[in-house]
Amino acid sequence: MPRELAIIECRRGEDESGLFSEFAAVIGFLEHYERWREAYQGVRVRFDSGLYYEASRGLDWWQYYFEPIQAGAAGGVTHVVDPYFHDFCANRVERTLPRATGAALVARYVAPSVAVRHEVEHFVGEHFGAGPVVGVHYRGTDKYVDAPRVPYEAVELAVRDAAAATGSDRWRVFVATDEQALIDFMIGRFADRLIYRRMFRSTDGRPIDVYNAEGNYQKGLHAVVDCLLLARGQVLIRTASNLSLCAALFNPDVREVVLSRER
Repeated sequence: MPRELAIIECRRGEDESGLFSEFAAVIGFLEHYERWREAYQGVRVRFDSGLYYEASRGLDWWQYYFEPIQAGAAGGVTHVVDPYFHDFCANRVERTLPRATGAALVARYVAPSVAVRHEVEHFVGEHFGAGPVVGVHYRGTDKYVDAPRVPYEAVELAVRDAAAATGSDRWRVFVATDEQALIDFMIGRFADRLIYRRMFRSTDGRPIDVYNAEGNYQKGLHAVVDCLLLARGQVLIRTASNLSLCAALFNPDVREVVLSRER
């Protein structure tokens, strides 16, 4: 049998997935590829539909945010990865893949685009300062279906514990969330230390990867930049979410505090 060039596509139609669910599928397939390299000519990503696609930005939304995946050689017989195996690979990353293995795969194959890197570095330079940063990612809206909802007060307590553990009085807290209500809550608790990015957030419980006033490209950009900013902190406090799971893969040294897990 000829070796195949595997093409990873994003899920379509009713099965459309969020950005970091798709990211997890890519990392999971790359692990499979490295185990069974003799069966493949190479691997490429082709995300030409879905929640983040904007034709004016290009035909492959992976390349809006990341450099093209260059695993193995191009050419030969192509094979689109089966959607069920796509989901199996994502689930492997979400539930059982050792963090060190995932981080090594990200380091080998994934590079943020120039535009994303510029956005991240500009925000860090403007807002992070010289002291330690406690990162918080809170996935709200419809996530209660997959994981227990965490009270905002538990997030506050986790931040105070993590900040005390830094041993510095110059700490700040960076918050990434899909819920405007959490930002309002954290302003009331950490006004002089709080860092967050201005973007569309849900005020009515609807998920912002589906209902978003800023458009497909921009909502994806916000998600990727938030992920990389969370990876730049010293501590990552997170609820169940692929975004913050992947932030820990971009920085295997960040200390994780996990407040909820998938059921």
